[in-house]
Formats: sequence, C-alpha cells, structure tokens
Amino acid sequence: MNTGGKRADRGFTLVEILIGMLISSVVLTGLYRMWLSSSEQSVQLRQKIEVRNQITLASKNLQSAITLAGFGMQGVKNIEKFDGVGTDTLLIFSNKSSHQTALGVSYWSGQDHFNVSDPSIFSGAAYIAIKDDAGGEIRKITWKNSNNIGVEEAIGRNFDMDNSIVMPIFLDKYYTDQTHQKLMAVSNGAGRIIGHNLTNFQVAFKDKDGVSTSIVNDIRSVTFSFTGVFSAKEGAISNINFTTTAIPRNLI
Repeated sequence: MNTGGKRADRGFTLVEILIGMLISSVVLTGLYRMWLSSSEQSVQLRQKIEVRNQITLASKNLQSAITLAGFGMQGVKNIEKFDGVGTDTLLIFSNKSSHQTALGVSYWSGQDHFNVSDPSIFSGAAYIAIKDDAGGEIRKITWKNSNNIGVEEAIGRNFDMDNSIVMPIFLDKYYTDQTHQKLMAVSNGAGRIIGHNLTNFQVAFKDKDGVSTSIVNDIRSVTFSFTGVFSAKEGAISNINFTTTAIPRNLI
C-alpha cells in the first residue's frame, strides 16, 4: 500500500474556512447594502410619486374653486386673500344655489339686520350679500328669525327696496396647516384636508396685464403655489415646488 502520497480527499483547513467565511461576509454585506439602498430609493420614489399625486389633486380642487368664485353673485366682491408667514389664506365667495330674493322692507344705514321676502333660501348660508345698481356688499350672518336676518355689522350705505336684492353667500377658505403639512379647505366653518405633505401656500392676484393687484375689480387671474415635501437622504432634494394659474369665470 502506498502511504507516501497526499490524500486526495482531505478537508478544508481552519484557515481556509475562516478566509471563506470572511469573503462570504464581505459579499453578503455588499449585497445587503445594495438591497438597503435600493429599498430606500424605492420608498423615496413612492413618497415622491404620492406627493406629486397630492399636488395634482390639490391643484384640481383649487382650480375648480377659483373658476367658480362668484358663481351666482355677479356684481359683488367674490374673492379675497390675506397674506401670512408660511401660508396665505384664500377666501372664495359664491352663491352656489343661485338664489336671490328681495328686501321685505326698506333698509337704511345703521341697521344690523335685513328683513327679506324669502328667508328659506338662506338655510346653511354663513353670509348675506345685498346688491343694487350702485354695487354690492357682503356681511356675515349672526342670527335668523322669521323674516329677519341679523348681520355682523351695519352696511355703510343706503339701499332702495325697489331695486335691491339679497343673496345667500357661502364662503370657502384655503390655507396650509404648516405644522402638519396639510392643505386645508374650510367651507362655512367645516374643514377638510385636500392635500397632505403640502406647505407654503401662496396666492397672487393679477390684472389683465399680468401685474399683481389688490383691487378686486381688476383681478383677471389667480396664481397660487405650494411646496410638496417628502423624505430624502441628507443633502438630497426633498421637496417639489408647484405653481399654476387659474381664471375666475365670474368676475365682477
């Protein structure tokens, strides 16, 4: 029997096993890091897509609301805004039911209520508008009983019963909740979220020449913008800035 040669079926030495384990560990660590990076990128991509979807839906909501500003109430102020730090507040007035009625009795300067011919049309309305040949004004409703509707403050000029009409007015308010990154819509006091992960809502009114204006009669377009926010690696872009323009159909 020949016992002088090397055994062909000898096992791995301890050193070989340790080297193999080290190589396997390095390979597995690399694969794990690749998987983790790919997974993080996938999550960020989904978040970015979701923010884009939120921007699209919020924009459609605002476009529709601005387009219908002043619906059913031509001749009365129908849109307003308040500038704020981080978020502006956009106010849109409309007569959604297109209802109107006449004054029941003459109204004069200094009164704090209206007597109307048909009080039923004011159900659910938070505001009342009164209009005559000289223009129109809006006041917040504070109480109702029988044919009388109380208002927050007196109208500053006289109205003639013979050619004056009153209308139920609804108010929609839009702004961003900066803390919770939500675009909010409040309709007659009832709030709802129309966009998540959105901040910095800004509004500008522009005239026919595209110049910013604060004069309601001169407004021909409304430009609004906000920022979509999503998670990203440190130093990477983590927001989407969005700006668009809407045209109110029911201008004064």
